[in-house]
Amino acid sequence: MGLLQLKLVRELLERNGMSYEVSEHAAVYTSGAAAKVRGVALKTGVKALVLKTEKGSFVMGLVAADRKINLKKLAKVVEAKQVAAGFGGGGSEVNWLRSWLGASFRKLAWASHLFG
Repeated sequence: MGLLQLKLVRELLERNGMSYEVSEHAAVYTSGAAAKVRGVALKTGVKALVLKTEKGSFVMGLVAADRKINLKKLAKVVEAKQVAAGFGGGGSEVNWLRSWLGASFRKLAWASHLFG
């Protein structure tokens, strides 16, 4: 997470009166590994899943680390027919996605009702 994104998340939490704690650690690639390095239960974390709609736009779904996201419900929320994790070609799409995430943190939807 970049500094801008961290600032925006902090502002959102504070604006809503939510308590939080920032934890810094080496890079990890699974929710289980993140929970282990933090010394917390898996259910306390959140997964950020970057998905693509059938029209080629990207959305991010946030879900508790110990749960699975319901892709049909997420598609309905973002008014798409379908969302999926496949990026196909890679290269330019991945670079575009990186710039999109860095510049547009506001596009994230906080949707706890998407649990399957």
